[in-house]
Amino acid sequence: MEKLLILIFTLLTVFAKGQTSVYHSFPDSNAAWNFHFESYCFSNGKGDENYSIILSGDTIINSKTYHKLTTPYVKSFSTGTCGGKTTGYKGAIREDKAIKKVFYVSTTDTTEKLLYDFNMNVGDTVKGYIQSFSLPTADIVISIDSVLVGSIYRKRWKINSDYNIQFIEGIGSTYGLFEHSPGSVTDHPDYSLICFQQNGQSLYPNATANCQH
Repeated sequence: MEKLLILIFTLLTVFAKGQTSVYHSFPDSNAAWNFHFESYCFSNGKGDENYSIILSGDTIINSKTYHKLTTPYVKSFSTGTCGGKTTGYKGAIREDKAIKKVFYVSTTDTTEKLLYDFNMNVGDTVKGYIQSFSLPTADIVISIDSVLVGSIYRKRWKINSDYNIQFIEGIGSTYGLFEHSPGSVTDHPDYSLICFQQNGQSLYPNATANCQH
């Protein structure tokens, strides 16, 4: 009987790690994302930069409240003319928690576009601002599981295996916060999430990550 109880507990633990029913909303303040950007310009050098994105106050656009995104930090290791990340204002986001969607207004627009849909199921096509433009190979949800963020598991969607792009509930894309997906195009710039921090605490990929901003 004791062995059976241990087995049941183990199975329930594994299941709990793969499923999460509590929705983790997007941060609206005191959050920072660090990314690594890498690209090759062949004879013009290599782009290699670390940069951050933070939430920096609110703004009103078309009578709706948005949270401003700013890049305060760029550290370049680039050669030639292949870099290009800059500091400054990077657009604004808002979340509709009732429908689990995040919307984005870019620096060149005043109309919001869907950024993240945290309702997607396996097989759904990824739509909105960051959807792939390499048609007809649009990104689709490949798998859904959960990942440890801090001490809590959050839902995760894998949408692109070529560039290992994942959406994480309350964090966003691991391929730059609002970068367009490259789809299946080869030799596209690569982005990777180095660190996510909220309320001064590093939460992902681990608590020891150093979020610079």
